[in-house]
Amino acid sequence: MNVARLVGRFRGRRGNSEVDGDSLHIQFLEDSEELANSLSVIPSETSLKERMLLYFLAKEWVVDSNILELGPFLGGTTKALAKGVASSLNGNRKVLTIDRFDSYYSLAAIESMGVAVPGSLKTAPNAPFKSIFDSIHSGKPYFDKIVAHTMAIPDKPVDSIDYSFLKEYSPFGAVFVDGCKSWYSTKNFCSGVVDYCRAGTYFLFQDYGRYTCFWIPVFAECFPESLQLVGSVDSTYIYKLISPLTAERIEERFPDSPQEIDRSELDKIFDRVIQRERIRKNYSALVSCRIQHAAFFAYVGEKERAREMLKALYSEGYVRGQLARRVEAAMKSPTYTPDSDVTL
Repeated sequence: MNVARLVGRFRGRRGNSEVDGDSLHIQFLEDSEELANSLSVIPSETSLKERMLLYFLAKEWVVDSNILELGPFLGGTTKALAKGVASSLNGNRKVLTIDRFDSYYSLAAIESMGVAVPGSLKTAPNAPFKSIFDSIHSGKPYFDKIVAHTMAIPDKPVDSIDYSFLKEYSPFGAVFVDGCKSWYSTKNFCSGVVDYCRAGTYFLFQDYGRYTCFWIPVFAECFPESLQLVGSVDSTYIYKLISPLTAERIEERFPDSPQEIDRSELDKIFDRVIQRERIRKNYSALVSCRIQHAAFFAYVGEKERAREMLKALYSEGYVRGQLARRVEAAMKSPTYTPDSDVTL
């Protein structure tokens, strides 16, 4: 299936690919009520549209390779990917999902989210999170497609992280990134996985459109000769690897911390991103990327500049209602460090 047509299923007329997706979007909704209900069972920070995208990506788009996922939490996105693999013509593939499964939420915290867990786990309130994750998915037709690997991606520079276990499952046809919650973790993870990808691999950055996560668009836009934007669904932006990207090149262009990046290059990146969303008239994304630009300056200590950039948004006619409330929230805290929120 053509990539733009697949993205077009989800976007409607005002979307982010080059095709008119109205008829595809309507047909998709009519045909997918049962699937939508199934993918809505597990609480997730991703939207239903994003989970639907992952399902069809695994079923129709990436059909000859394994898929890598970072940051599944309870596995709402893992389920979408694994169900897609199980429903495809090539069901021999795997979804390798990585998270810090051994030190995470407690059973009580999970139950408070409305997640049903087996009675056997209720007698073990200190059960490791990996057991809880497995219990949610075990016995399902897609469960054998999931390979869960325990690993914490560092938020700060460390000596080394071993990614060699990826070789067994490589090359990956798609990498879904929902666990890079800091500048350095983005660098570390992407540096570790690029050797196990190939030309044509898709990188899906779930936090690209989250206004707090300015490091995601900065990373993606640092390598325009290698990463080509395909489209977006809600806050997930999809890039295609069109030429090799190496850990060495990442080291050259993407430093260990935001404080080290060249300010003029940073401004050029956000100028491109903001102009792209302005041309698309994607006002929600436009507000978020303008907040991200300000968030960078708040992060590196230039808070007065960040405040002025955010205040300027109020003069835009499209900043009203929910978008105005988004700016108001950012005026209090536009981003965060690995240690705490950044406040203005």
